[in-house]
Amino acid sequence: MIDWASMNRIALVPLCALAFGYAGAQIPGATPNVLKVRVEAGYGFSGDFTDFRGNNTHLEGPFIGAELPIYSMFDTDVAVGFQWFGGGRLFHGSDSDGDVYRLLGTVRHVFGKSGLYGKFGAGFSHCEPRAVEFHGDSGSVAMFAVGTPLTGGFLRQLSPNLELSYFASGSGQLRGLFIGLVGSL
Repeated sequence: MIDWASMNRIALVPLCALAFGYAGAQIPGATPNVLKVRVEAGYGFSGDFTDFRGNNTHLEGPFIGAELPIYSMFDTDVAVGFQWFGGGRLFHGSDSDGDVYRLLGTVRHVFGKSGLYGKFGAGFSHCEPRAVEFHGDSGSVAMFAVGTPLTGGFLRQLSPNLELSYFASGSGQLRGLFIGLVGSL
């Protein structure tokens, strides 16, 4: 069941990112960056939680997402993003089956010429079981990530990066560790 009171408070994070993006377009040195959507895909694991039978379980599977940068200034991007994580989608095993949806406002900073970057995000997340295995959950989530560019030829137009991210939350279904590829369109 969705906690609408929390969602209303957390929804302010992406809205603030949009407002700062508009304001950033008015700041000298800020450049609007609304055309380079970042797409991501990878694999992840949620934290442990208890199912209806009292067993410890987790979600494991692919994720896909997209971020829309609002503005860039001094090697820092502010973006609004959405991510879907499909636990149990690739195979059935010891993990549970459920989908996690995230809406985030993010800040990404590139350190030097190497392209190494750090990213922080905050927003709202919701987990929905696909079977009657566990209770769904909703709540706030914080994201911490590091990424590095992948050099090499065949995907040069996408500017691919390898990213490792951790989502922190009070709920085991909503937190987790993910590794994936991120590219700009």
